[in-house]
Amino acid sequence: MRTEKKWIISTLNRSRLFEIFPSSDGKPKLYGMEDELIKTIMAKIDVDFEIITPEEGQYGIELSSGNWTGVIGMLCRGEADIGIANLGIFEDRFRTVDFSSRYMSEGLYFSYIKSANREQLFSFLRMFDFSTWMLFLASFLLSSLVILIILKDQETISSIMLYLFGSFLGQTLMFHRKINEWKVIFLSWLLFTFIMSSVYSGALSSFLVLPAEGKIVENYRELSEAVSKGSHRAYTLNGTNHAAFMRHYPEPYLQSLGKMIEENDWHITADEMTQDPLKTKYSPMVSQK
Repeated sequence: MRTEKKWIISTLNRSRLFEIFPSSDGKPKLYGMEDELIKTIMAKIDVDFEIITPEEGQYGIELSSGNWTGVIGMLCRGEADIGIANLGIFEDRFRTVDFSSRYMSEGLYFSYIKSANREQLFSFLRMFDFSTWMLFLASFLLSSLVILIILKDQETISSIMLYLFGSFLGQTLMFHRKINEWKVIFLSWLLFTFIMSSVYSGALSSFLVLPAEGKIVENYRELSEAVSKGSHRAYTLNGTNHAAFMRHYPEPYLQSLGKMIEENDWHITADEMTQDPLKTKYSPMVSQK
């Protein structure tokens, strides 16, 4: 039999962890891993419960006044009986609220958008710059027109363009023998295609031996260096103490990274974390796992 007391549970609306959806009867529908956990606990102790979320949408950080924000703050002020929001057990929180035994062991990691390499589908076009391609196209069209005038009824414009383009790819030219009367034009085109195809083949061979992607940031030392150079930004979840946690590490590069995150206020909300956590491929998201 359920007791009369209703427990208030403070949480955050997080995809796959604790999802809260409105319903027509006014009682929200709950989904997610931690939803199943809290339902199991409440069923075992036979207590009804109500879900609330902090206005700040934060896990909880300690302010200079000694007060707390987010889920931890609601627990401190007595506005909630339980907080469940994938909360990390940090020293300052541990001094303030009681934690259950941990049910997940996680570390601090960062992630960023993997390059989709959409432009690599046409990377072969980047062997020459735009002006070179335009000059090649102009030469190709002009040569096609001149040869069409020379051969007149012997060849069509489509066949001439096909043969000329084929010669650029190393194919044999098969024009009407009348072209032999214009050896200067014919040999000029052969010399032009030989030079262009040789240069292009050399550039393409060099391109193919290069890595598909450039150097990527693989660890916190490299991330700290990239952020200090201004090529990257590192975001943390608003209401967490990840930046402060890094600032108290003995490694100077982690201290520097935490300091830069705090000074630049690189934080995103829990909703942004759910919807679009990675702003750009140069903006890693530092979080727990």
